[in-house]
Amino acid sequence: MTRKKYRFNEREFLFNHLKKSTEFLTDNQINKILDEHKWRDLNFLFIVDNNNVQVIITDNQTGCDVALEDLNSNAKHFYHTIKRKLSKRDLADYIKLLLNVNKCKEIKKFV
Repeated sequence: MTRKKYRFNEREFLFNHLKKSTEFLTDNQINKILDEHKWRDLNFLFIVDNNNVQVIITDNQTGCDVALEDLNSNAKHFYHTIKRKLSKRDLADYIKLLLNVNKCKEIKKFV
């Protein structure tokens, strides 16, 4: 079982997204736009066990757990991106393990 913790700061995420997608806005203008809203600061604790991925989401401002259903679109996008990466990595490790086990079985046949 592996545990991986990721932080999602929505304001930083949107700042970087806007900075990359437009050349017409300065950093000050982007900050001015973003300062008009409230943003979430979340920790995602992914617990990977075999091919199962569980997640515990904590709001850093309140210390309370957050349900997946309560995430906005930016946080859901972050969640799905990380989960996909972890699932692919875990699956790749599992395939490597299977290949190594099969190699060991084949070697034992000849010994």
